[in-house]
Parts: sequence; structure tokens; C-alpha cells
Amino acid sequence: MRIRNPKMRFGTIDIQRFQTTAPTGPSPASFDMRFIAQVTVKNTNFGHYKFEQCYEGLLR
Repeated sequence: MRIRNPKMRFGTIDIQRFQTTAPTGPSPASFDMRFIAQVTVKNTNFGHYKFEQCYEGLLR
């Protein structure tokens, strides 16, 4: 059996907010963005599964 990587794609994206900060001293430049997006995940390793609407946060 061959295991495959899932594929993740963004559909429509609606940007709600986008702010940037200039670098100051040793701190690098940064940005803050809020958006609503349709995300699809295709995973051929498992059977059909449908996710409900949800909220996700991405931090780095």
C-alpha cells in the first residue's frame, strides 16, 4: 500500500484586515491579516469525509 500526501487548496479568499509594521531596531517587520477562505483537503488515503464549517487560527 502506498501512502500519499494530502493536497490542501484555497478556494475563495475574502481579506478582512491587513496591517503591516515597519522594522524597529532588532525587531523585524511583521504583518497581521484576517481573512475568510474556503479550504479543501483531498486525502486519497481514507474514505469520504465532510467537515462542517469551522474557524482556525494560524500563528507563527
